[in-house]
Amino acid sequence: MLYADAKYSGYPDYQGGITMVMIEKMDGRRELFIPEKIVVAAMKNGAPPEIARAISQDISKGVREGMSTQDIKVQLLLLLKSKNPEWEQNWFIWRYGNEPTSGLSAPGLRSNDPVSSTGS
Repeated sequence: MLYADAKYSGYPDYQGGITMVMIEKMDGRRELFIPEKIVVAAMKNGAPPEIARAISQDISKGVREGMSTQDIKVQLLLLLKSKNPEWEQNWFIWRYGNEPTSGLSAPGLRSNDPVSSTGS
């Protein structure tokens, strides 16, 4: 049985139930998926609270057991870019200290990821 802090014991699955999903970090550790982390990340990069919550809800609907944090990050960046390309750029500036250059992959993203260059 999975035990977690009561504050993070699950999240609404937007169909009336509570879902507890373990996701996999880049180093192989597993942790409970916490949608609020997506809200905070979106807001730190410029999204207003109501849009940040909508982005988190969209991503949460597709999260599945064992999904990687890398996949979640790519989804977040795609949604930020679709709402306002500046929010995606803010993430790259925060994470790497500069904007991605067209044709170059940012560290941690595969070169075929749609968010790895500004040319997509």
